[in-house]
Amino acid sequence: MKTIFILTILFLHNNVKADFLKTEKLQIAAGLQYRSLLYKRGIITYEGYQAVPIYSVNYEDSSFLLAGSSLFYKRAINQNWSFRTRLNIDSTEDNPLYVTEEKEEERVRRDETSEWDAYFEYLSERGHYFRFQLSQDLQAHKGSYIELRGRIALADYLKKGQGQPLIQPALFAAVGGASREHNEYFYGSDSAGLNNIEYGLLITSPKVIDVFWPTLKITRFEILGEDNRAGNLVQEKDGFSVEALMAFRVW
Repeated sequence: MKTIFILTILFLHNNVKADFLKTEKLQIAAGLQYRSLLYKRGIITYEGYQAVPIYSVNYEDSSFLLAGSSLFYKRAINQNWSFRTRLNIDSTEDNPLYVTEEKEEERVRRDETSEWDAYFEYLSERGHYFRFQLSQDLQAHKGSYIELRGRIALADYLKKGQGQPLIQPALFAAVGGASREHNEYFYGSDSAGLNNIEYGLLITSPKVIDVFWPTLKITRFEILGEDNRAGNLVQEKDGFSVEALMAFRVW
């Protein structure tokens, strides 16, 4: 039902609607995403691995992209800066697709919610990246979240001439803070402010996929703030995560 809702929004956009019957412009990708556990903003939401199928749908020359339960829109501002927004219909990430190493009842479950995200991104010619994110909850708590994220590209591999590299490892770090309503929902605390930090190593593949989606990501994450760390919804205060993404075009 959620996917149908997003597809309806996508179809109503004039550029997409005009090309809807031109199947040669339709682009569909499918693949597999592996995550060693599920986490969000320092909170482990499921401490068990997930290997799930993924897909994306967009139209040639369209700024819209449907990926899973999220609808993305991206617009370049100039050569280095761009604006991206996302409607994330199921942003909770509290329920695994299937049970692996942990029973669902062993973990705190939050009310299902949705978010609207806005991103301002800077990407240098060498692959260094900076991003400002603003997120607004739409359903469960109506709180807001901001995040600063950056990465330093370390090297380029399998690059031909002036083209994009197929493999680009990088170091990254991010820090976030939120309103009291947001932190109460996530951690069970009663204060606003900084709430999480994460850092680690990632690999992007600029030649074949937007750097927004790393193909490999190894993350150390931690909850910030004594009130947040002591919140009654917190079970672990930090952790490690490994994520891998593999996708290919099917249409």
